[in-house]
Amino acid sequence: MGSLDFIANLLKDHPFAFLFPATVLEGPVVTIIAGSLAQAGVLNVGLVFLSALAGDIGGDLFFYGLGRFGREKFLGKYGKYLGLKESHVSSAEEYIRENSFKAIFAAKISHALGLAILFCVGLFRMTFSRFLLYSISISIPKTVAFIATGYFFGTSYNAISQYFNIGSSMAMFFVSFFVIYKVFHYLNRRYHAP
Repeated sequence: MGSLDFIANLLKDHPFAFLFPATVLEGPVVTIIAGSLAQAGVLNVGLVFLSALAGDIGGDLFFYGLGRFGREKFLGKYGKYLGLKESHVSSAEEYIRENSFKAIFAAKISHALGLAILFCVGLFRMTFSRFLLYSISISIPKTVAFIATGYFFGTSYNAISQYFNIGSSMAMFFVSFFVIYKVFHYLNRRYHAP
């Protein structure tokens, strides 16, 4: 029995005791499986939606809070190793202020990098009300889409999960490439400036 079948069995046996914490940890796949179980009549689709939405937003709040309230400790301990000076932090805060919806949107659709982005959004002090508004407004259609995928495509969650893994790997590759490019570009400008 594969791990996805194990998750499906846990959802069948203990649906709402397991669904909320599981969506905090592995939201998309668990939500798709719960959608397929709702289609089979095992779970109530309305309760699946509420539980999956709460789990998705709960995970967002956790990582936002880690960044927001662990800011001084994180920057004090690791900032010097990451080259984060106060001017860099101020620039990042300004960028987050100007592009807050884009940052949350990227975090919500990027399964591979979402946690790091949410941590940074908290670290660079996006206002809580704005964060919550954007998180909820993006989570609602995202949760509906995952439930609908499971509901209409039934038990093919194993194949769907593989597409998520491939998509996450590709996203991670492109973002890593972009970050490496930006680091080299920055270092080149810094050490070869006239």
